[in-house]
Amino acid sequence: MNRNSSKTGVFLLIFASLTMLLAACGSSTPAPVVSEPTSEPVSEPTSNPPTAAPTEIPPATEAPAESQGMSPENPLPLTGKVVTPEWEIEVLEVIRGEEAMSMLKQVSGSNKAHEEAGMEYALVRLRVKYVGTQDTGHVYGPIFRSLDSANEIYRSVSFIDVKVPEPELEADLAFGEETEGWVAIQAGKEATGLMLVVWPYISYENYTAVFSDATDKWYISLE
Repeated sequence: MNRNSSKTGVFLLIFASLTMLLAACGSSTPAPVVSEPTSEPVSEPTSNPPTAAPTEIPPATEAPAESQGMSPENPLPLTGKVVTPEWEIEVLEVIRGEEAMSMLKQVSGSNKAHEEAGMEYALVRLRVKYVGTQDTGHVYGPIFRSLDSANEIYRSVSFIDVKVPEPELEADLAFGEETEGWVAIQAGKEATGLMLVVWPYISYENYTAVFSDATDKWYISLE
């Protein structure tokens, strides 16, 4: 065998070996792994989450009723006691009709029947105590008026109208002092629902009392 043939054989042998090696390597190459997308892990709660306590709605409340005695719709009873910032007032006796007129005539011959038809004078005996903050308080007839089923607050009765029995209710009282006496009020002869209206003055100077419509009034039933 010549030298060229020998080289050619060696070359073919090497080529065949490389081909076989490449084929073997290609069959063992692992296929690429494709990873599937995964979602983030979700942790399950170990317990139920706390819930806020329900807000309790308080029941509706009615507006407080007006204090008894502060309106003619809700007067104090005859046996009640009116308490104002200055006075404590109690009704001791009420006299109406012919008996009241008879008492007035005994006091003075100048006392006449009411000048208005259908109206009369009634007499009320009161106990009054001063509880105000001034050195003294003056109590007298014009503080007291009246109201009946005619739904009208009548003006106070003065000594010019009639003279009342003794003791007349008029006094200067220091704190804690009290007095008793008579006052006269107006009333309809056939009226019902007669009430004493306590209407305190806002000032008293030179024997004159000043009243205001804005001043609180107190009502006490005389029936």
